[in-house]
Amino acid sequence: GREQHALIVETPGGVIACAAQGAQPQGEQVTVFFRPEDVEVFRERPAQSFALSGVIAETVFLGKTVECLVETRDGSQLKISVHPRFLPKKGESVHLGVDPEVCLIVND
Repeated sequence: GREQHALIVETPGGVIACAAQGAQPQGEQVTVFFRPEDVEVFRERPAQSFALSGVIAETVFLGKTVECLVETRDGSQLKISVHPRFLPKKGESVHLGVDPEVCLIVND
């Protein structure tokens, strides 16, 4: 669907907004790409933004960042990077926000 200048994409992990990149028919299957470092991680669901929800399945400390594997409700996995101060813990529920401008949509 559409909301102002964004395309709204329903995923198994939740609903995400992506910058409109031309005409996309409603109901069409697409793939959404974004970089791990472009993901904002929240412990509480953001009130006025679209977010994917999941559970931290794995963490790897890399010095300046912590790489996390987040598993969504349907078993999909997303690899994200967070600052070590976030202190992510395995099994913790999180919400992932992505700026619509950094999403790339590809038709399946």
